[in-house]
Amino acid sequence: MKGVKITVAVEWLDNCPACGHEKAAVTGYNITPDNLWSGDQVACMKCGHVGEIDADGENVWVEWDEVQGGVVS
Repeated sequence: MKGVKITVAVEWLDNCPACGHEKAAVTGYNITPDNLWSGDQVACMKCGHVGEIDADGENVWVEWDEVQGGVVS
């Protein structure tokens, strides 16, 4: 059972590569702002650039999608 899919705001991940914003919305199952899982979806809260959470059991980071055509405004 996956539970309920929710979205939380997170400020401790890598900044958005498109606009440099530090706050992202992370959507996944059974997550909290401090407990994210591989495969959770990430979106910049300023420009909407997306990516995915990756984790190795000890660390968590964002694999941002490639920025197309330079910086998004």
